Amino acid sequence: MKLKSLFAFLLSSSLVVTSSFVQAEVMQIDLTSALRLANDQNTDLAIQLERVKRAEIGKDIAWHQWLPTIRAGYGTADQNGPLQNTNGSTIDADRTASSKGFGLPTVGSGLAPKPGVALELDLAEGIFQPLAASQKLKAAQAEEMEARQNLALEVAGAYYELVQSQRQMTIAGEAADNAGALAKATADFAEAGEGLQADAERAGVESLLQKHNLEAARIRSTAASSRLVQLLRLEKSVELAAVDSMIVPLSFFPVEPQLDSLLNKALTNRPELKRYEALVKAEKATLNQESWGLLIPKLGATYSDTNYKGRISGTSSSYDNRDETSIALYWELENLGFTSWAKKESQQSRVREAQAREQQAESDIIADVHLALAQCRAAGKQVEFLKEAVDRARKAFELSQDRIYEGQGLPLEALQAMKALEQVESLYLNVSAQRNLSQLYLLAATGDEIEL
Repeated sequence: MKLKSLFAFLLSSSLVVTSSFVQAEVMQIDLTSALRLANDQNTDLAIQLERVKRAEIGKDIAWHQWLPTIRAGYGTADQNGPLQNTNGSTIDADRTASSKGFGLPTVGSGLAPKPGVALELDLAEGIFQPLAASQKLKAAQAEEMEARQNLALEVAGAYYELVQSQRQMTIAGEAADNAGALAKATADFAEAGEGLQADAERAGVESLLQKHNLEAARIRSTAASSRLVQLLRLEKSVELAAVDSMIVPLSFFPVEPQLDSLLNKALTNRPELKRYEALVKAEKATLNQESWGLLIPKLGATYSDTNYKGRISGTSSSYDNRDETSIALYWELENLGFTSWAKKESQQSRVREAQAREQQAESDIIADVHLALAQCRAAGKQVEFLKEAVDRARKAFELSQDRIYEGQGLPLEALQAMKALEQVESLYLNVSAQRNLSQLYLLAATGDEIEL
């Protein structure tokens, strides 16, 4: 996609160019726009779409075998020398022949070795191969749905990582400022003889560590932007910034979901199960072909309609119409039937393998739903706990600061409160993202399409 058309699409998707720095276009993006762009531009999904197209072509090819092959053209032959008759005698022949039309190259009394219209059909293949190809197409379409769901989850995870990294920069920046202020206060106390120099050194170390954490948060933000750019296949010079400054809560399940209903829904809707069901049916169609192939005949039919001219060399003659028709219906026992029997046993093995994969997929889906539901419930509770913890940690830090300036507390008490605040804010941020992602995972686990 050209850069100009890309910008037009991004603007229509609520992406706004905010600034540029060192030749990098910084764009704001929300989760809805990220998911839309991924569906339009992700190359992994484009590869899967090509597989669906090939499956559609394969289905057409399976039906095309019922259609004959057509040949038309012109052929000529010239013979000068001995020719043996069927009774063993030889004659000296000098003859010329030519033909044109449907069927070539007709010579003498023989039929056209390449008939004009020819149909060679294994009726068993003609009946069962289209059925197998149709199921393979369904499997490819289900795999495309699965790829879309996986891509949506990956993009959502990358977007929330971008939001987290940006918010973590804010948290780290506040912690660095607080640590710097505490380091100065502790140094002032030590210089005035009201505190220990060891405490001042310790506070100074903490200030430096917080500056280190701030730089690490910047690196994390850059990496998160690069990952999302990669998934969306945007221009290399684009740098992304999340519209959300905090994790905005999602609410796909306002009512507490029940395990039984989720499992029933998942076993009905999950694209993986539909894919393996279709593959089992495709293998069974091929097994029926191998099983009934010995009883169902093969068909051969040809027809030629040419204008033929044959004469002694050096003489003249005119073209005459010549029609040729042949029909054959026959049964074939390959290698006395041993090869046919082996092919049937081999196909039975493929059916059992496909059925085992289907059963494994069902077990995996049940496990996915169990895990996604547990994570969703746990994340919801953790958010409540940590939200209260953040409020208390902030209050504790503010009280510790007040005690220092009132001469009632030690700077190191505030330092410990500051570190606790930073830690609990980071945990709250992480769990908030996990809560949203767990809801998206639960949606995907039940086979629902992720749409925002």
